[in-house]
Amino acid sequence: MATNARGTISNTLLSSGNPYAMAAGVAITALDKTGGFSDVSKGLGGGTDALNAISSFVPGMGYLLNKKKTDDYKMSADMQVMQNGYAGTTQNAHNAEANAGAKLLFGRDKANMMIEDAKLKDNIIQGIKQNSDADYL
Repeated sequence: MATNARGTISNTLLSSGNPYAMAAGVAITALDKTGGFSDVSKGLGGGTDALNAISSFVPGMGYLLNKKKTDDYKMSADMQVMQNGYAGTTQNAHNAEANAGAKLLFGRDKANMMIEDAKLKDNIIQGIKQNSDADYL
């Protein structure tokens, strides 16, 4: 959402014809392409998500947070296959995946706890699926 808003603002400034506005559009685009903005959190909670959305419009914030990204996480194929049986767990895993590797100003610890929990449950569900596949054969 914030990335799309910044893109719209940048495009509007670039097409304005005003040299100062066009320069601001170029600056916003350059900051966006080089990681100068922070990321918006997803599913951490209303207040935290709102604060991260607001901070994602502050130029240069991404440079300050660059070394403090959240943990990485990618949902396993086994968990994706089993998602109908574990709807709540997979929703949490989707939220964790959306916040993985993000540069967040607020709620980084909460996001990392969510990611660690998703990794643990992902491993458990992988084990369940592998055992059920072995039993089925």
